[in-house]
Amino acid sequence: MIAAYSIQELLDLIKEKYPEWDSFQDSLFVAEAVAPLRRISDKARQTLRKADFRDLLAAADYEQLWNRLEQLGRQSSHMWTGHQANSDLAILYEVRERGSMWTLLEQLRALVYEKRPSPDRLQSFSDYCEENNLTNKWAFATFYMTLLRPHAEILIKPRVARWFLQFMGLGEIYTPKPTARMYERYKKTCHGLLAELKPMGAQDMIDIHGLITTAYQVSKTRVGGLKLEAQIELDRPLALREERPLYTVQGADPPKVEVENPEMTLKDVAEQIGWSEDATEEWVKAVKRKKQAIFYGPPGTGKTFVAAQLARYLVSGGDGLIKTVQFHPAYDYTDFIEGIRPETAPDGRLTYRNRQGVFTTFCQQAAERSGPSVLIIDEINRANLAQVLGECMYLLEYREDTIELASGRSFAIPPQLFILGTMNTADRSIALIDHALRRRFAFIHLPPNYDLLERKIALQPAVNGAELVAQLQKINRLIGDPHFYLGISYFLVEDLEILLPQIWQMEIEPYLEELFSHQPDVLEQLRWDKISPHFTENK
Repeated sequence: MIAAYSIQELLDLIKEKYPEWDSFQDSLFVAEAVAPLRRISDKARQTLRKADFRDLLAAADYEQLWNRLEQLGRQSSHMWTGHQANSDLAILYEVRERGSMWTLLEQLRALVYEKRPSPDRLQSFSDYCEENNLTNKWAFATFYMTLLRPHAEILIKPRVARWFLQFMGLGEIYTPKPTARMYERYKKTCHGLLAELKPMGAQDMIDIHGLITTAYQVSKTRVGGLKLEAQIELDRPLALREERPLYTVQGADPPKVEVENPEMTLKDVAEQIGWSEDATEEWVKAVKRKKQAIFYGPPGTGKTFVAAQLARYLVSGGDGLIKTVQFHPAYDYTDFIEGIRPETAPDGRLTYRNRQGVFTTFCQQAAERSGPSVLIIDEINRANLAQVLGECMYLLEYREDTIELASGRSFAIPPQLFILGTMNTADRSIALIDHALRRRFAFIHLPPNYDLLERKIALQPAVNGAELVAQLQKINRLIGDPHFYLGISYFLVEDLEILLPQIWQMEIEPYLEELFSHQPDVLEQLRWDKISPHFTENK
């Protein structure tokens, strides 16, 4: 049930634009707020009937069906049809360009005609868009749902919907992309409004959409309603918006912002990674200043663990995301940014389409969050970085800019996105990395942390930690090159006394055999049977 004062405030907004308004039959209100969408709905129910949809798909007359959909969209004032790549109909042009119209048309048929709850159908359509890297907008899916079933479904235009949810005290359920949860609540609220306003002549969801849209438009200039600063906030890019109510009812509690990531202090991070709080603070400052950093050092120094803990700190207390990818020699631009991928149609035809890569997809997701997000690139130096990043190298230095990708799409890195890489210097020296790329990252050196190792081993009395550290330091002096030092992570395990022989013989000795292949006498002294007595002496 909708609160009476909420309905009255909505009607007050309507009457500011239409002073004589007393019912949904008001001629001016109908002409401006209702009739345009109703005309398109009437036409859609003639040209997109269930039987027509089925027959055209069966006959593989995809072009005819596509043309009908586009024509309805372009004829409606409710759909923004400017630049194709950014319009509400962008998905239509994407599938046509990729030669995969039939997949979208089949999904649309299921969206508007399958006998399942509409929120579930909408979620399936949204998942299809995300899985296939297609533009996924509220307006597109709900436009055709509303045209064909105006008594049941409601058109969602994001700005209007977000304002209305805030108005009704439901702002926390807003999502920038279609979800079953938001649609179910939004639709339920609109149907509740329809039930309350039927005595005033409201017939269906087209009437309710006209009411909400008009109220939103009036609220932009109404003193005491949606304030100017709130409207400016709503018009800002989603990634830069603050999570605060845009419209409040006097006396109502403001909606609470859901915090997904637990709070984490700098002291917490330092304790987790085993480095000093001062060192940890310097690393955080470097990351925040540069926006991207690489932790580099020899094998086994905890680079990936440190990056993961710093990422948790950066997103703590907010709604940001953390994603980890690992580079390898075969990783390229098409995996990370975008590229053409083959796709087999049900009829066996092979089609090719452009798909977003890991980075562009994650940037899109991060832009929808208000807090910082972090991308961790493990083993960043194992791929050809210039080849993987392509024109995005420019954006790493000029974060405020936008570039055009090879596909013609505009792309920018969200300002609140951090990139943390890890680099094993035994695989490739930092000196071999392109200088232009090096200046775009802060480089943080992680040598073996002997103090941390000794503190950890102190918890396992059966192993002589001081002697283990001494032998490790001796081996690293013999190695000579800091890029190839033996790290401490091999020994940071429980039951080290039991596992140490296996660790040494199966992990450390093969590594030393490679380093001392031309010094067999030195290698022999580092075999387990020669060195083990040092580690098990009593403290």
